[in-house]
Amino acid sequence: MKRILLSTFVYVLLVSPTAAQSGNYFMRTFTVHDGMPANLISGMKQDSRGLMWIATWNGLCCYDGYKFTSFRGGERGTDDALSSNRIAMIQPDSRDNIWVRTYDGGLYLFDTRQCRFTNVGRLVEQRFGQPLQPRNMYALPSGHTWITDEHGRLNLRIDDRYPTDVARMEVIGTEKYPIIGHYIRKVECDDKGREWIVTDSCRMLYGTRQCRPYSRRDTATVVDSALARRMAICGLHRSDNAKYYVDRQGNLWFTSSRGLSLVTFRDNHFSELPVVAGQQTRSLLCRRDGSLWAGSNDGRVAIYSHGQLSWLDATGHVSRQPVRFADRIYALYEDSRGTVWIGTKGHGLYSVGAGGAVGHYLPSADRYSLSHDAVYAIAEDAMGRVWIGTFGGGLNIAVRQADGSLRFLHDGNELKGYPKREFRKIRRLTFDGHGRALISTTSGLVTCDARRQPADMAFYTTGHRPADSLSLYSSDVMQTLVGSDGTVYVATLGGGIQRIADDQLLKGELAMQTVEPLNATAVNALAMAEDRQGNVWIVRESGIECYLPRQQQLMLFGRSSLPNAMETTDAMPVADSSGRLWVGTLGGVLAFRSAAIHKSRFRPDIVFTSVQYQGERTVHPLLSRSVLTVLPDERNLTVSFAALDYEDNSMLQYAYKTDDRNQRRYASNE
Repeated sequence: MKRILLSTFVYVLLVSPTAAQSGNYFMRTFTVHDGMPANLISGMKQDSRGLMWIATWNGLCCYDGYKFTSFRGGERGTDDALSSNRIAMIQPDSRDNIWVRTYDGGLYLFDTRQCRFTNVGRLVEQRFGQPLQPRNMYALPSGHTWITDEHGRLNLRIDDRYPTDVARMEVIGTEKYPIIGHYIRKVECDDKGREWIVTDSCRMLYGTRQCRPYSRRDTATVVDSALARRMAICGLHRSDNAKYYVDRQGNLWFTSSRGLSLVTFRDNHFSELPVVAGQQTRSLLCRRDGSLWAGSNDGRVAIYSHGQLSWLDATGHVSRQPVRFADRIYALYEDSRGTVWIGTKGHGLYSVGAGGAVGHYLPSADRYSLSHDAVYAIAEDAMGRVWIGTFGGGLNIAVRQADGSLRFLHDGNELKGYPKREFRKIRRLTFDGHGRALISTTSGLVTCDARRQPADMAFYTTGHRPADSLSLYSSDVMQTLVGSDGTVYVATLGGGIQRIADDQLLKGELAMQTVEPLNATAVNALAMAEDRQGNVWIVRESGIECYLPRQQQLMLFGRSSLPNAMETTDAMPVADSSGRLWVGTLGGVLAFRSAAIHKSRFRPDIVFTSVQYQGERTVHPLLSRSVLTVLPDERNLTVSFAALDYEDNSMLQYAYKTDDRNQRRYASNE
């Protein structure tokens, strides 16, 4: 026999079927198809750990953010059988046991450690010789639960430590515990933990004969301001047939004939600008004049300036109509002269001068022409030369001639040092501020000294080396990012994010080091950017992350955290002069001020929900148990657990240790 201490922790935290979405809330509706025992619900309460309990017309159930677990009592005639599965009212007590009143007036206690019901109403009737007809239940932080009787005859004050010990129950309204009045309206605790009884005649302090006249607060209908605000945001109107509840995260729960709805609310940190519906925004540019340019996958260039949207046409003019500029717009860049460079996939390179003059550059028989018609990256070095990364033709450096024409230097003419056979497909170009260039390709990372003349440049390559933990985890490099603290981050497809561990960039096979928090999720990083605070923002297929290097912490924003659950793209994020960041999305651009976004302080409790032993079909609930006793023939088992976060548990990551000597191991919620 072995006793297992059940413990785990959430490693990374930060956003079901969607019923409705808005810019600042996200709504889900649960029905029997999601595991609920019934669509008709009498009420819901949250216990001290955060577990949600729901009273339905077909039993009691709880929800842990992943699944519903139902409890309907034992077989008819057994001690824990319910007189009716239609639950009228529930109330968690201070020890997280659940008081249950059935539709036919039965009173039960659901022991969350044993996961079974006790018929307290029958015990009370046996003890006092008359039936209890419970009206209301009040669980107080003082550690006592009050059950008020419909006719005022058996008002019970129960010690939560001994909830089924009828001999310890106090009957309020008797000679020993008198009240002034005929029945109890409500019971509550004050800030000092004192219990007050509000009767039909006055307000009394429990344990004394002190009685006060009613105050306006005692008789007025209490309107929950938090509930009212949340209902107003959702456009909901109070219905007498519905139940409403606001949990400790501020989420709104409400009932309808369709089931149970959960509304989570978001701060309006993120806003969206539309570009082309259904088309990916593949490139972004914040110009020095304050305008934002966005290039779409269908070849349109949108320009946002002074709150107005316009479009660039193929002649360099601005149109109010969504005209098409060229083929797919994969790169946008403004150089130090104010010229905007536009890279396309399949239609070469464009330049748009300050006066609107358009230049167009394509591969040709001229050996100094552009080496490929797919342009993915454009950047300017410290000497004012424009570098062009093509997806298939390697690196090009544009050199302006005396007559104003351009020559493109590449490995087919003067750029002899660039690797000819590999590293042909360039995704990104980065300069580190010290004259060194980092070239991200599908075959690895290429570095060089950008201060040299093209003919004298030496190029150094770094790729994946099997069985070498210091190499790139993947040779398919999406991007490098040089942080303000000098850290160079490298994002690869299928390999996560690493940092360059070498101080010297101008050598081959650079040593790499894993940045552990940045690889907590296994989703590919599409792009990276640094904000003014030195935080690194990572755009992934699953959403957006923010890495805080000083704290070595990660903030995650899932799709449900973003307006309309939008999808992000691999467009390079850009920052404007005010510090606002812009990210490409499917159909538009996402904007936010990074300095206004803070890490959530909410820390969910973790509950162990069930255990299943190998060879058994039965799943045994755990809930409040902290120790599990395992017999020798039960050593193979599956334990399920959940961090009780109802906002967006899709971004939760779990880790565990079997003992203090073992390292953290990552796991799902079972």
